[in-house]
Amino acid sequence: MNDNFILQPVKPHLGQVKVLAVDDEKTILLFLETILHSAGYQVICCSDSLKCLELAQQERPDLILLDVMMPDMDGFEVCKRLKELPTISKIPVIFITIKGEAQDKIAGFKSGGVDYITKPFEAEVLLARLQKHMDMYWLRCALEQAIKLQTEKLNNIKQTLYEANNFLIEDKAPGVLSNLEEGSIRLNLTGICLQINATALRLLGYSQDDNLLGNHLNLDPPDLEHGTLDLLGNRISTQEEILLLDTVWHDRNGRDFPVEFRSKPLLNKRGETSVLINFSDISQRKRIESRLHALAYKDSMTGLSNRTLFMMLLQRELAQLHASNQAFALLLLDVDYFKQVNDGYGHMIGDELLIMMAKRLLTTAVPNDKIARLGGDEFSLIINGFKDKEELLTLVAQLAKTLNETYYFESGIHLNVTISIGISICDDRTLSVEDLLGRTDLALYKAKEDRVGHYYLYDTTLSQIQGLELELKQKFPALLANNSLFVEYQPQFSTLTQTYNGAEALIRWNHQGRGKLQAEVFFESAKKKGFIREMSYFVLHKVCEQISQWLKQEVDFKAISVNICAEQIMQEDFAQKILAPIKKHQIPFDKIILEVTENSLVNISPHSLQALEHLHQLGIRFAIDDFGVGFSSIKLLKSFHFDILKIDKLFIAEILHDAKNDQIVKSLISLAANLKLQVVAEGVETQEQLLFLRDHHCDCVQGFYFSPSLSGVKLARYFTSTPQNKTYDNEY
Repeated sequence: MNDNFILQPVKPHLGQVKVLAVDDEKTILLFLETILHSAGYQVICCSDSLKCLELAQQERPDLILLDVMMPDMDGFEVCKRLKELPTISKIPVIFITIKGEAQDKIAGFKSGGVDYITKPFEAEVLLARLQKHMDMYWLRCALEQAIKLQTEKLNNIKQTLYEANNFLIEDKAPGVLSNLEEGSIRLNLTGICLQINATALRLLGYSQDDNLLGNHLNLDPPDLEHGTLDLLGNRISTQEEILLLDTVWHDRNGRDFPVEFRSKPLLNKRGETSVLINFSDISQRKRIESRLHALAYKDSMTGLSNRTLFMMLLQRELAQLHASNQAFALLLLDVDYFKQVNDGYGHMIGDELLIMMAKRLLTTAVPNDKIARLGGDEFSLIINGFKDKEELLTLVAQLAKTLNETYYFESGIHLNVTISIGISICDDRTLSVEDLLGRTDLALYKAKEDRVGHYYLYDTTLSQIQGLELELKQKFPALLANNSLFVEYQPQFSTLTQTYNGAEALIRWNHQGRGKLQAEVFFESAKKKGFIREMSYFVLHKVCEQISQWLKQEVDFKAISVNICAEQIMQEDFAQKILAPIKKHQIPFDKIILEVTENSLVNISPHSLQALEHLHQLGIRFAIDDFGVGFSSIKLLKSFHFDILKIDKLFIAEILHDAKNDQIVKSLISLAANLKLQVVAEGVETQEQLLFLRDHHCDCVQGFYFSPSLSGVKLARYFTSTPQNKTYDNEY
């Protein structure tokens, strides 16, 4: 279909559109194949990055969905190679991946991708993105075909003119110009019109009855010293040929119109010199080019600059910084809980909200071309001309106030949403675009971490985090190998007896310059760099090694909780990878508790849910961590049988300080009791918190009131001996 699509730009029926889906996870491929087939697309599936290159050339798909994390060759490299093949270089490539950070998106767009969809994704969103890019692809092909036809037409005219010029030089056929579709004028060296055809008269606003022969067409006297004429504001050489030039002329009524013209000095047998000017009205071509520019550089929904154009503008700002030393600021904005807007009100309301936000941004003092929609609910701005940091923050505060005002829809709905903003000031000539975006993205994350609807200016604290990201990227395998990353255990205690009741395994980093780092310091950095899955499996392996030693020592360590992440759960072989170290060290299933956050189970696939249920049936227990922080807690308790509910430390910190918070904690404990779940409260630091939790029947607590995280050796002081005849016999 693709050849006809390019040669005859007729918009294809959906059933003709062919999509190549590339992912090494077979469950993801099955999911994509199912929803795309049901939507009417032709689907080709591939799980091998090298095979993908062959299939793309053989099948000539209309669009490619490409996973980033491929085993043999990552998606960025695959995309680069696809773009190097002339026959398929224009096929849109959309990346699908679990990594959605700014630097990964930059790498994707640099390699030639047109969009980025982050796993887990919804079928409705995926199909909407596909339709958008297919519409843009079709329109781009149609416009390019129109330009091609116009160019061929102009080339034919140029050939005719070339032949006509030979006649004109000899004055053999003075009327040959009259039938040409391109305007043609011949002037003498003083600017007097010697010949003009009907097309030129029409384009210049004259009728065929107007006689311009013998009249001056130039606006200014000829510059005889430099050998030039001035025709409608354009210098025409009387001595040298001008091969091709785009400019703007005006007709007799003052109407400006774009032209493409060429000029050539002519010498007849009598030795008289004249100048032949051939020109075309290129208004249609300019309109097509403008539409192509809009497709390439404008966001189709909001009309703002898109990511591609914004990256170019950002590069230009950095270049100007080198020249003028004038600092500028970069802002990244996104809508807090935008997914909940889409889920609760539908994508049409979500899109309308983004359009209204774009309009509000356009009313600010920031030039329109320095405001962009990067994709989804992400916007960006470049701000110049502020006096100092205080003035910049005042501008940002006003911007936030404008964007956070209530949004009213024609349907009668009104929404109160908040915008979080990350800010960085660029006054360092050594920074790259990637550095600057990385800084601002960190500031945005920090703004959201502090509280929604907040803004944060990049500072030295975030600089340290950025340094950790770089160090992880460069040294991660070595950190695992040399035990710079290690495991400690946060003990848990009964609220009634205050005796040891198990522990949670937590990863730590023994940093050369900064000492022992807690997980929260580098967790997001590891997630951004794509290491969180390996890190989680590393912890599980270390825990199994430690449990194996405790079993040999015949001590009662109760059970150890290990955190798992969405990146693990989505793997096709997730269950096998969890069971591998447990089998290797012959760990009883009931000695392992897997902790999952509710966010890691959002949009979980049926295959992944089956894997969790399989592990649960074997005897591994599950805890839902950070309960109550997200939006899907109650729903998750219905979809999967958990054994333990962990109350997030944010709720515990407010005990006895906020009556509403106290009621929430009591309600969570009551809910867990009704569902026969054990309750563990995190972050207990005071006796008052402990007594409150005990009085309201919370089962266990963990936190600094009892103990910080400990090494396996120090944790063992809480253990008691197990009966000598205790044996473990698991059936795997």
